[in-house]
Amino acid sequence: MQSIERTTVLAPVLPFGRYPRGAPRSQALVRYGVIGRIDRSTRVPALLAAAFAAGAAPALWVQASGSPAGPVVRLACVVAGLLLAGVYVCLVLLLLRSPLRPALQAVFAPLGRMALTNYLTATLLVLAGGHLIGGRPGDWPSTTVILIAAPILTVQWLFSAFWLRRHHYGPVEWLWRWATWARRPPLRRGSRADAEVSA
Repeated sequence: MQSIERTTVLAPVLPFGRYPRGAPRSQALVRYGVIGRIDRSTRVPALLAAAFAAGAAPALWVQASGSPAGPVVRLACVVAGLLLAGVYVCLVLLLLRSPLRPALQAVFAPLGRMALTNYLTATLLVLAGGHLIGGRPGDWPSTTVILIAAPILTVQWLFSAFWLRRHHYGPVEWLWRWATWARRPPLRRGSRADAEVSA
């Protein structure tokens, strides 16, 4: 159960794999024990966070000091974004070793278990918002991005938590499993198909 919860929390940052019966046992990172080792270690995520931050610093400096249209600045934006994402993931891993773990799991687990559904719906909502607000989302100021992202994320968390009380998977995750397994998995908890699989 612990490894399932760990991977569910990390699901937004881990690659998709086959998740039989909601437990991501066949995912390579779980199968080879990487997730378990990361969860038991505080030193590795701390060292990685420091390394990622050190790498991001010069990229951020280039990004801040150069011309936005220049190819070097565009490359610096990509590199800084990837390295900062690594810093954020490592910080979450460190927080999961703290007393904040239950609160973090309550927040991130529903979003992680429905990551594909949430990603697709957020994309559609942002594109719709682009038509209402005007301009490309990449050109919006940070305050506009936050004012749009915060309510979308809140609604997605509420929907995910509500949906997962009654269903094993998110709607798109269920379709994904049906397509990759070549058989229809049970969706609703307590359904007859669910009972047959459990038997």
